[in-house]
Amino acid sequence: LETGCTLLHPFDDWDVIAGQGTLGLELFQQFAEQAEPSVHLARLVVPTGGGGMASGCCLARDHASPSTAVWAVEPVGYADHCLSIASGRRMSLQGEPA
Repeated sequence: LETGCTLLHPFDDWDVIAGQGTLGLELFQQFAEQAEPSVHLARLVVPTGGGGMASGCCLARDHASPSTAVWAVEPVGYADHCLSIASGRRMSLQGEPA
């Protein structure tokens, strides 16, 4: 970069994804500490922008609670992940969101 700063990419970086996964690890740890032993976390709903947090939470889930489903959600008008999955390739939003 022209300023001499280092860009830390918010999602296309394995170290950043692993770091964002600590959110999921903390969540699963706190749930285990506070829930009754017979209670299972069935679903984790994670907002997705670039996908780094959702990816990190999936890694944490794989380690801490493999049977928990992770649902990645997008706000209305910002459905680029949904479009990408449907088309089989990375899609970008065009124009202003609805």
